[in-house]
Amino acid sequence: MPSPHLMLALVLSAGCVDDTIRRAVVDSDACEGDPATGDDDGDGVCNDRDQCPGTPGVEVNSAGCVPAGGEGSSDTDPTDSDDGTDTADTSDTDAPVLAADILFVVDNSASMDNEQVEIQRVVQTFVSALDAAAVDYHLGVTSTDTTETGLQGALAGPFLTPNDADVATSLGTQFRLGTSGSATERGAHAMYLAITQPDLAQQDANAGFLRAHAHRHVIFVTDEEDASFDFDSPFVLDENAAIAWANGMDTPARPMRVHAIASPVPTPCTGGPVGSVPAPSGFVYQRLTEKIGDPDDLASGPGAFLSVCAEDWTSHLAELASRILSP
Repeated sequence: MPSPHLMLALVLSAGCVDDTIRRAVVDSDACEGDPATGDDDGDGVCNDRDQCPGTPGVEVNSAGCVPAGGEGSSDTDPTDSDDGTDTADTSDTDAPVLAADILFVVDNSASMDNEQVEIQRVVQTFVSALDAAAVDYHLGVTSTDTTETGLQGALAGPFLTPNDADVATSLGTQFRLGTSGSATERGAHAMYLAITQPDLAQQDANAGFLRAHAHRHVIFVTDEEDASFDFDSPFVLDENAAIAWANGMDTPARPMRVHAIASPVPTPCTGGPVGSVPAPSGFVYQRLTEKIGDPDDLASGPGAFLSVCAEDWTSHLAELASRILSP
């Protein structure tokens, strides 16, 4: 897998893990995984595989998580009763909590009012699905405007977590970025800036949004083609380099996926929130959804590519949630 430094956001995972238990390795450079990534909590699982950081000095499984029964649990099966009958609890207590950092990159150019209204209208479908699965999520929104007067990858508001009140309403409000943004939409560039934030004054706006152990997903919402890689773009990477950058961040323990609600390829669409004026096909966005992330990492395959011209986006948001929840 290529290893330049790129990371596209939006990838969730709930992979099956080996339940082999190991004692924390304290004061040692040895860890399971890539030693170059370090073992910050000293539990014997390298950072590239550790889905539950902050577990020093306890027994963990190969995902770096404390197994059912907690620290110090014995080999005796606690579900066996004295009379030999099986009293197993069928709940999946061994499964680690799915942590996912999800970035929405929303077009805020002049034609996007109806689309922003529509995704705000159906956002409860998305949030409810994540909440029902007890996902430990961070939800953030930025715009496709990377000019000096745009967000330049900074989050439009505080990122949202399951601990926040009325997440769907707050997220829907953040989707309403307005329509005064640049007509040269650069979604891929915005994604890159949101993740790397090199030398930007807005750097602090994104502090804490991305976590080392969380799966990452990026979701583009636009009715235009991406212009990040045009000859006059300030983006320092070309398309192939951007894809390589993102894939360099993709690991089995922390997969990444990119999704898009955009105009179909190769025929532009009309209808729905777009109206009667055809929306240019999102060739670049389609390629990003297909080429970022190792298809072997997630059973769900590549990212979702959904039509911006659909009359009702309820199924779109349900599909995006499903991709995030798929192992």
